[in-house]
Amino acid sequence: MKALIFALTLGLSAAAQADNCVSADGLIIPNGKTVRMYYSSQPTKEIGPNYTCNSTFRTRTCIDGALSTSVITCSEYDSGGCVDWWMDRLQDTDFSFAQCND
Repeated sequence: MKALIFALTLGLSAAAQADNCVSADGLIIPNGKTVRMYYSSQPTKEIGPNYTCNSTFRTRTCIDGALSTSVITCSEYDSGGCVDWWMDRLQDTDFSFAQCND
């Protein structure tokens, strides 16, 4: 009976522990934590005058060892297919957690 209780306790404690995430640039993100990822630390200089920190970030949440993804939706005005904003097509590896300065 003690062995069964020990096995159940061990199984529950192992199942309850979730994995952290590691970003492409090496940042460890604790499970359940939501972070902002920026395409550029100075978007107005590197991308163009119309882009700011608020227009060049992604929000991701660590869910048991994997960063969440965002669904790319098509505009009702797209014709003949889905025309997405160019930033939506970039991989998360193109983004980093550097401090963003406008």
